[in-house]
Amino acid sequence: MNDSTPTLARALLLKNGRLALAVITVLLLSGSAKELYAQEIPAHRVARLMTAPANGAKPRVRRGEILDVPAEGESFPSSFPAKEDANAAAPNEVIEMIFAKRNAADHGFNVWTINDVPFSMEKMQPMFHLRQGGRYRLRMRNATDDIHPIHLHRHSFELTKIAGRPTAGIIKDVAMLGGYQEMEVDFTADQPGLSLFHCHMQLHMDYGFMALFDCV
Repeated sequence: MNDSTPTLARALLLKNGRLALAVITVLLLSGSAKELYAQEIPAHRVARLMTAPANGAKPRVRRGEILDVPAEGESFPSSFPAKEDANAAAPNEVIEMIFAKRNAADHGFNVWTINDVPFSMEKMQPMFHLRQGGRYRLRMRNATDDIHPIHLHRHSFELTKIAGRPTAGIIKDVAMLGGYQEMEVDFTADQPGLSLFHCHMQLHMDYGFMALFDCV
């Protein structure tokens, strides 16, 4: 990429001034577009902007505002640390998960299921069983048009694929799964005992969108 190639960054900003995922669209001189997934980078380096000139001058804004300005003494880099064709290490086991909705099934409220099972507060039975030290991949498919912020207690996970695009090196404990979207995350089962997995929408949790992992 030369210094005259325009670059647009679409950023999903998260806590602590960092982002989970940036899709950087490189507009090639031919007029075509190429998308790359970026690693975590500080929010002040993320903007919808033209690539910074080689002389370090302030980059031109292409569409939309700069999300934040560089810290004093810093300049925008001439390129972002993108990962192309990223692939995470193979897991020991893949856990398939389908999230579905039963419309108005409980006195007018929607019931949420994981693999067709709503969580039971009365039974409190683990749905998934893990071996301590194993690396697991959660392959999540959202069969609804709702957005779900997915959270796994007591663990951090690596985002390995989202909407069909592989990535690696992005570590989170909450990830947003869009409507009818698929996502894969990997984690190491290093916390023995029970861990709660759930959607962070309270109404979804109250009506079934939870599961217990049991690690032994």
